[in-house]
Amino acid sequence: MGQSPKKEDVNTEEIGVPLLNGPTEFGLNHPYPVQYSGNCRKKAPIDSLLFCVRGSTTGRMNWADQEYGIGRGLASISHKKGNDYKYFLKGIIDYNLPKLLISATGSTFPNVSRDQLNKLDVEIPPLPEQKAIAHILGKLDDKIELNRRMNATLEAMARALFQSWFVDFDPVLDNAIANGKPIPEALQSKAERRKAVPDHKKLIHTNPELARQFPDRFTFNETLNKWIPKGWGVDNLLKLVELDTTSVKPYENPTQLYTHYSIPAYDESAKPIKELGEEIKSNKYAVKPNATLVSKLNPSTRRVWYVGLEVDEYSICSTEFMQMVPHHKTNSPFFYMLFNSDTFQNEVQSTVTGSTGSRQRAQPKMVGSINVLFPCEPVLDMINKTGQRWLDRQKFNLEETETLTKLRDTLLPQLISGKVRVPEEVVKGLGG
Repeated sequence: MGQSPKKEDVNTEEIGVPLLNGPTEFGLNHPYPVQYSGNCRKKAPIDSLLFCVRGSTTGRMNWADQEYGIGRGLASISHKKGNDYKYFLKGIIDYNLPKLLISATGSTFPNVSRDQLNKLDVEIPPLPEQKAIAHILGKLDDKIELNRRMNATLEAMARALFQSWFVDFDPVLDNAIANGKPIPEALQSKAERRKAVPDHKKLIHTNPELARQFPDRFTFNETLNKWIPKGWGVDNLLKLVELDTTSVKPYENPTQLYTHYSIPAYDESAKPIKELGEEIKSNKYAVKPNATLVSKLNPSTRRVWYVGLEVDEYSICSTEFMQMVPHHKTNSPFFYMLFNSDTFQNEVQSTVTGSTGSRQRAQPKMVGSINVLFPCEPVLDMINKTGQRWLDRQKFNLEETETLTKLRDTLLPQLISGKVRVPEEVVKGLGG
């Protein structure tokens, strides 16, 4: 069970051991710590199960990917026989979680004590079968985690490419340097940085045909008050996309099944959930094909959701999203990458009103007035094709993850309860 260090022993300068006080820093699989302490009283070893024991998030779990200090909101749980059994351990807790939560004390927010964890009665198979169950569940979880990492990598690649082409203007600078064209003083430091980049990392050498689609000169743009590539344009966002707010009242169709793009669904898995109209108590927006949903709620937490083409008649989204629909559908990948860029997100955050937390909201009209730089047609075409390939791959990974998650959730109670037994040859093959 966790024990919080003294306040004066906590820092954000990465001094000491990473500290977790609850699930605030939890990710889908492991935490992303922001606090540290050189005087952690309780520690969770690597590969232990981090289990939330206090408040409305009781029962949430993550894996310790390194040693952590843990505060009062967490417990660290490990199988006595080692890491070969860790996925069985998580499975047995998942299976018995409803029973554990019922026993939790506290009327408003549950709390799970050491005694309640220790006294949780569970039925367990022999160690060889535990190991086999852990192997099966682990393979599924590992593939789910791999898909998550692949999608995170694809998103990072998209951000890096957008930054390189449309913020730093790397291909334009490389062309200007190669062709001896003048470079504005404001861009000289970037030009020096490009000169130091090895040739094998420059578009001008890796893909000369594409590099030729970029200009080799800059022009000063009065609207943006900065130098931009010659031949590129600048326009108001709402001249390039529609901010669609078509209202829907799902509660008026109580038996209709809706595809709901909600803030919690995005945070949970970036997959919309299916809900009956009677379960949805407030107005929503009708989701349109090719839209990108940008959260206006507390935009310091980035939520940018690409919808794509496959939108059914009963797709809806939270009114906490700004629904951006490009006037030309082929430009959807470009605008997704724009909305997901640091530059655009900083602009969105500059429009925020409200004090803190859930009261903070970006202002859609102000966001719509943002001036956007867009490239010449050949570059725009290439970024759309590249972005679409990445988005299609992300979608495939999400759909595969959904299938694997359903399989795991179906298998879990069957394996833990003994209704489905692991074949004997699998048990023996794992050393049982």
